Amino acid sequence: MLALRVLLPAVVMTTALGCVSGDYYMNYIEEHAGFTFPRGTKNVMHFTDSDLAFTSHFTVPLDSVYTFAGEAGLSVEKPCTWDPVLFLEELPSPWDSIPAEGNFLYGSGSSGWNSWDIILHTDSGDMWVTMYYTDASGDPP
Repeated sequence: MLALRVLLPAVVMTTALGCVSGDYYMNYIEEHAGFTFPRGTKNVMHFTDSDLAFTSHFTVPLDSVYTFAGEAGLSVEKPCTWDPVLFLEELPSPWDSIPAEGNFLYGSGSSGWNSWDIILHTDSGDMWVTMYYTDASGDPP
């Protein structure tokens, strides 16, 4: 019983801190998109206003940008499935911080019941990932 009183709060705190710190989003993206963020990648902000998607803003270390881009399959060409609504200038702050100019790499993909779009500003290492998941009926995005 003593172990339960000690372990249960530790497990609850670890889980809560993981969600608050943004590790939940990073782990979810890595698990479902099939790539690993470089060591030193920082969480900036996460945004969701629906049950169907979330957008996360990360900063990738500049010395890892091109290695990560190759592993994640990013390219200079916008994918055919690109969702232009996501990156409009009318996005609420802080999403309106996506630079209007600079060098960008893009990517999108799907796996199982998830799909995603990525934009990476190679000059700064700032990256935005939107992850879409199934709707309530289980239909994939």
